[in-house]
Amino acid sequence: MRNFLNAIALCCGVLASPLLADEVTREDLIAQIEAGGRNETSEERHEVEVDGCTLTTYRWLKREEPGWVLWMSFTIPMCTVDLVEFPNAGQLVHYHYVEENEPPTAYVFLEGKDGAGFRMEKPFLRKPRGEYEPSPRGDGTSYYFAETAAGLIEHHGENVRAKAEMFTKGYIRYVREYCTFTG
Repeated sequence: MRNFLNAIALCCGVLASPLLADEVTREDLIAQIEAGGRNETSEERHEVEVDGCTLTTYRWLKREEPGWVLWMSFTIPMCTVDLVEFPNAGQLVHYHYVEENEPPTAYVFLEGKDGAGFRMEKPFLRKPRGEYEPSPRGDGTSYYFAETAAGLIEHHGENVRAKAEMFTKGYIRYVREYCTFTG
């Protein structure tokens, strides 16, 4: 009987250890999402921030004049935005990777559920299309807000596939564990 109980205890310990190893805190997931959303080249920089269940993306481009410019920023309510799925070697992933590009490129496409929109901010260097409202950034005449139902995060470089995977897995898990109401 004692050997039987020892075998059960060992079995339970082996089965439980992956579950314990998979315990990730909210802060860990936020750090994973933010690290996966960060990328920099000589011509552009990307960053993301998580605040509660809101994701904000930033993309800066280096221009001759005036230098680094915030080219686009999305403010995304994570509960109402999905990551687009792509088939890849018999499984679905939530990013598109183009190894043939020089440098390689990874895209994460964000899409509002059932037509839900989210806010984007752009500089007036990019002519507004449709309705917009001025952003208070800068002097109030430099940037504007507009609504969109889709957007993307684009990274260039050698390690972008790993970053896209890190970002998307963290995003999906974070939304499931911290931004979805179940009951």
